[in-house]
Amino acid sequence: MFIIAIPDLNPANCASADSSIVSARKSSLGKAAKKVITQIQHNPHKEDFELFYVDNNRKEHFSLNAAHLVRLEKETLVFKLAKKKQEIFVPVHRLVEITCQGKPFWRL
Repeated sequence: MFIIAIPDLNPANCASADSSIVSARKSSLGKAAKKVITQIQHNPHKEDFELFYVDNNRKEHFSLNAAHLVRLEKETLVFKLAKKKQEIFVPVHRLVEITCQGKPFWRL
């Protein structure tokens, strides 16, 4: 009689493996986006850059000028709008595209 070892095919184990792959993908995306954003922050012509992101609550795409970018906190971009006197927080993983003078500069 032969005994064959069958790996555990519990769906809970598969879900945790999938989530680790997704989180690894998010972290590498975050690193790439952070690198581009720091380049934009130190660029003397940062007003030429537009950052496009997706808002999951409204299910819409929005754009913000990089001149309004105040700082990068861990995984979040902080924009300060002078007209509304408020700060807007955008997670880095929600960035979709960055353009420079209307031409694509970085895209997800």
